[in-house]
Parts: sequence; C-alpha cells; structure tokens
Amino acid sequence: MRALVLALAPLAAGAIKWCPAGQYRYTKCESRWCTFLCSCRTVEYCGACPAGQTSSGHTTNCARAERGQYLYKSGHTMGVANCPAGQFQDRTNQYSCRNCGPGYYSPGARSASCTPCNAGDYQPNFGQSSCSPCAAGYISSSRSSTCTPCAPGRYEAGNACHECDAGKFSSEASTSCSLCDPGYYMQNYNDPANTNCLACPAGRFKTTAIVSAGLVDCEYCRGMLCGN
Repeated sequence: MRALVLALAPLAAGAIKWCPAGQYRYTKCESRWCTFLCSCRTVEYCGACPAGQTSSGHTTNCARAERGQYLYKSGHTMGVANCPAGQFQDRTNQYSCRNCGPGYYSPGARSASCTPCNAGDYQPNFGQSSCSPCAAGYISSSRSSTCTPCAPGRYEAGNACHECDAGKFSSEASTSCSLCDPGYYMQNYNDPANTNCLACPAGRFKTTAIVSAGLVDCEYCRGMLCGN
C-alpha cells in the first residue's frame, strides 16, 4: 500500500526539487493533468516514509536498518549495510556504526553489541575484531585493556599470581620461583616480597647439595667443611 501522501502541492513535472528527511519523492500519472490531447501528465509528490523506515532527504525511497546495520545514501537512493567486524550498532535506523571500546571486540559483521575480552586476554584499542592473550607472567580480568605483571616474589600460573614458597624468589612477571645459588641465602625467607639473595656470612656455607635438598639457609662450618 502506498504511504500516506503529505498535504503538499504536487511538484511540477520536471521540477528539480527534493523532499525533506523522513519523506521520499515519487511520481504519479494523473488524468486531471491532461494536455489538449488528453494524455496523462506525470506529477511528482513527497510521501511520508512507511512506519519503521526513514530517509535522509532528497531520495526516491525509504529504508530500514536493523540493529547491527546502518543506513547510507548512494545518489538519490537509500541503502542498508551491515556493520563491519570491530564495530556495532545497538539502535535501528542509524547512519553509522560505533567502534567497540578497549577491552571489547566484535568478531563478525552485523553486531548489535560488543563482546568483552575473556580473563587472560586484553585489547587496548578501539574497533577490534579479537582480543590477544596476555604474555607469560601477566594476568588480566574480563574486559581488560591491559595485562598486569605478577609482582616480585610471585609467579604466574593459570592467569593468577601465586606466592613463592619460603626461601624462593622471583622477579617481576615470572612464571616460576628459584632458590638462591650456592653460597647465597635469602634473609627473611618466609617473606615472599623478599627478592634479594645475600652471600652467606663468614663461618657459614651453602653448597649445591644443600640447594638441591631444598634447604634455604646457610649451614655453619663444621671442622674442615666450610666454603662457598
């Protein structure tokens, strides 16, 4: 059924005039506009767009864009296209799509919303179609735009930071903890924030065997047994 015709005077045949936004231009052959030969004359009208459709003006048709789509104008014709990956549109009859923000992405065309990055992933940029995994030693929560390194004295496993065992140490963004080298020990070894190994003091030693046994402190010299 043709849309309701606005109460406007018909446009003269061949007139260069276009209808405003929300309307479209069409022609109709009406016998009341007859020449002396009684041939029909084409008359131009502005019609209201059907319910749910719209136009940008100066067009010969109306169109409807659903969520995940956008309207565009090509010449004097309204068209509809899908939002590309990395963008979305959550309203109908819009003339552009919106970029997904940091921490979010849209993997394919015609998205009405963006998907949050999973825990362990991140996305620092706008308008992206995927998220990236955090590097080893780093963690993130859902919707993250950055990854956070595990602090010294901790290590990363399964997207979580864990305390080093007593007597072990680690630097920032580590995936494991280490014992001090032979000849060194960790002061306050039950403090996971302690990351410095100190040389055994005079009269005490620590050998490779002691390290391998998992002992964390320096041993006292016994008789002739002493050294680094």
